[in-house]
Amino acid sequence: MPGSVTGRIDSIDALRAFALLGILLVHAAECFGFHEEALFVTSADNILLKLINNVFLGRSNAIFSLLFGCSFWFLLRNPAYSSLKFVWRCILLACIGVVAKLFFTFDVLMWYGMWGALLVLFRHLRPHWLLVLSAMVLLSSSFVESLHIADIFHAENCPDRYVSGYNIGQVIDYPLTDSFRIGFASEFHIFSLRTFGLMLLGYWIGCKGYITRWRDVATVRLALVLAAIVIGLFVFVLAVRGDGSSLLYRTAADMLFVLQALFMSVLVMLLCRNAGRWIYPLACYGRLGLTNYFFQGVFGVILFCEWFIPHGVGLACNVVILLVFYVLQMIFSVLWCRSHRYGPLEWLWRKATTLYPSSPTTACRKA
Repeated sequence: MPGSVTGRIDSIDALRAFALLGILLVHAAECFGFHEEALFVTSADNILLKLINNVFLGRSNAIFSLLFGCSFWFLLRNPAYSSLKFVWRCILLACIGVVAKLFFTFDVLMWYGMWGALLVLFRHLRPHWLLVLSAMVLLSSSFVESLHIADIFHAENCPDRYVSGYNIGQVIDYPLTDSFRIGFASEFHIFSLRTFGLMLLGYWIGCKGYITRWRDVATVRLALVLAAIVIGLFVFVLAVRGDGSSLLYRTAADMLFVLQALFMSVLVMLLCRNAGRWIYPLACYGRLGLTNYFFQGVFGVILFCEWFIPHGVGLACNVVILLVFYVLQMIFSVLWCRSHRYGPLEWLWRKATTLYPSSPTTACRKA
């Protein structure tokens, strides 16, 4: 299997592929920013919308954030890996996110690069304090969101970017500064501190060694325990829901998203345990996670402004088309992994990271 050759863990890559599938479906349900209610006209469209919102919305991004924290741990666990070099790596990721925002305002790579750079501050923190800090950040995210700090980034006369009738040229011509402002405000409002808290949690999972011995950790017993907790918290959320404005409800709902993401992660890894060679295509897709995610946004925006919106393609149909695109990406990933260790954007990211000058100590160790 590829994991034994490259040192990667196939189940983690497969989980990343699953998260990216969920993100693609959520973006499809959100019409990649166009928000066209006219596309949801049939009962099949409405059922599919509810399914995506209740299974993937919030959960896929949470899994993606957890995996970012885990992948950063793989780098920072090496004492010879400079913290400044890691910050440089995160800056490069944010730059890739800037390019992505030329097409898709709500791309989160820039956001992930910004939060990821902060992980070096807690590089040498003991695991139990990492867990405490992660819990504190996650619990405080709803309170910070309630302060509406993101409102200061809203421009009074900022034009809409995703308008019916716009072609891809008009979308790209949109001022990048306005895209930053809207994207940052939206991401800060929706994710608040939750993204950073999940990254810390993923980093803690790595520090505890749960990633490298995932076969011993991802058990049916753990899945059942998480399922019971999720059901209990779901009942509590329904009990305190009210009009949905209370801080208790929003905090409990955020925690429910986190626990659902953990449950889904364990469930996927359980399925990967006995998948054999069937896991390989998903693992390849996950290995090219950055490349595939980047082009999901580009391709999705092009499809919606050039085909889905002008021709009134409903959700069920556009989901089928995007699933075909997902499969084509998977085929490309499999073919690419046969002769390359890293994906195109992963290679570029890694190559640019090496431009950061090594410290004398690190250079001596390499010698």
